[in-house]
Amino acid sequence: IVITSSMHFEKNAPVNAPTHIKPACPKLSSPKIPTVRFKETARITYTHKGTNKPFIRLDMFPVRIRSWIMIYATITMPYHIEVDGWSEANSGKGKIGTTKRGIGPTYTDKMARIALKIQDLYSFEALSEKLDMILPIKNKTLEKVYGLEPYTKECILSLCETYAELFRPYVCFEWQDLLNRYKDKTILFEGAQGVMLDIDYGTYPFVTSSNPIGGGAATGSGYGPTMIQEVVGVSKAYVTRVGEGPFVTELTDEIGKKIQEIGHEFGVTTGRPRRC
Repeated sequence: IVITSSMHFEKNAPVNAPTHIKPACPKLSSPKIPTVRFKETARITYTHKGTNKPFIRLDMFPVRIRSWIMIYATITMPYHIEVDGWSEANSGKGKIGTTKRGIGPTYTDKMARIALKIQDLYSFEALSEKLDMILPIKNKTLEKVYGLEPYTKECILSLCETYAELFRPYVCFEWQDLLNRYKDKTILFEGAQGVMLDIDYGTYPFVTSSNPIGGGAATGSGYGPTMIQEVVGVSKAYVTRVGEGPFVTELTDEIGKKIQEIGHEFGVTTGRPRRC
């Protein structure tokens, strides 16, 4: 899920999270909600029955988290992850080296204007109407292009019902009021990846699906570019890259391995070793 968030932690605060979750879809296993103790993190994981791979992973903290999810955030659906995995496995020499978490296909649907947004979860009529338009397109693509199984409307509605319950404590419905409330404060926007992975200015096509350059802070937060007073670039003393793509200064010798070990250069999301 693409989100805009801010976090605030309070010691010894109760967990603000649902205690039970319904089975979301016949294609997904029923998750188990672990008991959470202070200073521990609970992880809720759905597993896709067809591939036996994790689909939804939600980290739950034993503290109250003021983490706001924008109502316009685009939702990654199970078919996005299936398509991402299929595309990566069948790309041959054109393999990008994605995380296989469905990010690219999610952005594809966003730009094609057939994606689901967080706000859709809280309007059943609007959600039902959108699915009537979206699912015929997605199912035809899944079956005819990728050779994957289609999804029923009931399955997606059940999944969205679970999403709505999970995210309700964190959804920011009054996001404009939030922006106005903090516009005179000092705010730090943190980004990752940088220009070489930018969808427009990076080493295309070996890039991410968004604009992780400084200007992305404005489009990602809702604040206009004139409100950003300073941009600070942070870089390491050496260059790393995760996934495929050109890397002319890559060290494939013992020095490269040593940098990798000392710098703990392994992907946060997938655990893949970073090229140094």
